[in-house]
Amino acid sequence: YKLSNKKAVEKKIKNTFKIDAKIIGDISYNFLPSPRLVIKKIGLNFDSKKGKRTEINKSYILLSPFKLKNFKNLKLEKFLISNEKIKIYPKEFKNYFTYFTILKKENMILRNCELFFIDSRKETIIFSNVNLNEKFKNNKHQIKLDTIFSNGKIKIKFLNHLKGKKYFKVEMPNLDTSLNIIFNEG
Repeated sequence: YKLSNKKAVEKKIKNTFKIDAKIIGDISYNFLPSPRLVIKKIGLNFDSKKGKRTEINKSYILLSPFKLKNFKNLKLEKFLISNEKIKIYPKEFKNYFTYFTILKKENMILRNCELFFIDSRKETIIFSNVNLNEKFKNNKHQIKLDTIFSNGKIKIKFLNHLKGKKYFKVEMPNLDTSLNIIFNEG
């Protein structure tokens, strides 16, 4: 089933996920394996003022199965990007980090993606098998990221207790290295 009202979907994405989206391709609806919008070619802007758009070839927006009767009442639940090769921009790293630390209940999930960027020497830096998941539960906002960089695993976990300390942990098992940071409430 194809949807034609791109502007309305962009507005729902902005209101739900707090991200500017520009839908370039088609939007369709799939009921199985779970209700979802399938968006081909979307540009995401993590800084609404002047940031560079990150383009995704195919993404999925998972829908609540209880609000499917009409488009106005659709409830967007998760933004899923799976098996995609995504160019990111070093100048936008602060905006990406800020976006993922904004407190919200809706999730953005990356599964088995490849993220890459071009450094100042024009070298391509690749992070493969990127899996990012964020959860908001019981006044805790948690972000987990697992990836492979230069044949070594990297695991990152950020836990934000809304009325307490924040924890940032990085593990690089191949290098027998880890970093644990505890931030105070401020």
